[in-house]
Amino acid sequence: MSHYIHKVPGRLRIKNPILKSNARKCGIARDVLAAHPGVHEVKVNPATGSVTVLYDRDCTGADCLLDLLEERNLVCRKSLATGTDPFAGTVATETGEKVGKAILGWAVGKALEANGLSLLAALI
Repeated sequence: MSHYIHKVPGRLRIKNPILKSNARKCGIARDVLAAHPGVHEVKVNPATGSVTVLYDRDCTGADCLLDLLEERNLVCRKSLATGTDPFAGTVATETGEKVGKAILGWAVGKALEANGLSLLAALI
């Protein structure tokens, strides 16, 4: 399972294997976050291990909310911060290779187009 943190001002989304398929821990996360000043809404999905929090950014912040969860061993920020999705890395690598080959092919074609005509003229 991939895991990540997505933060925009006023919204925090966490997807974490610690919470996946664990309704009890998701309930604790929901209760802890909902009781925090400035939190407007907390949605949890135990099936995916996802928590979404809407909050007033003038009252609290994403780092403070993550601290609350980490204190209760509901989030391991180290694994979230350093975790990578191997599929995403593979896709990015393959896409980069294909784009690079396409650009190189175009550049070589353009070079041969001009030089090919010169070569043809010299042979005639």
